[in-house]
Amino acid sequence: YLNIDEVLQSETDFKSRLIEWCQKNHYTIEFRTTGDSSGFHQGFVSTVYIDGIAVGYGSGDSKKAAEQNAAFSVSQTAPTTITDEGSAEILDRIDRMAN
Repeated sequence: YLNIDEVLQSETDFKSRLIEWCQKNHYTIEFRTTGDSSGFHQGFVSTVYIDGIAVGYGSGDSKKAAEQNAAFSVSQTAPTTITDEGSAEILDRIDRMAN
């Protein structure tokens, strides 16, 4: 049997995937999220940091949505998705940003 809730969560929970990847590879991860009241719409903006380096940015109507979008942006800018195979590409990207 297929649990649709697990499938939907595994395909959309980029924050958890990114946190698990960082823990597995011994990197620190931090989401810095603040309220954004600029303009007519109030929402949240979030930046994800891996080992102190900003690697993703997102916004949303809720703190959770902003953090999910920030984590998703990391997977979109990396050459591959966040998997063991893609970890080298992400690390290369982080190294380039640090230099």
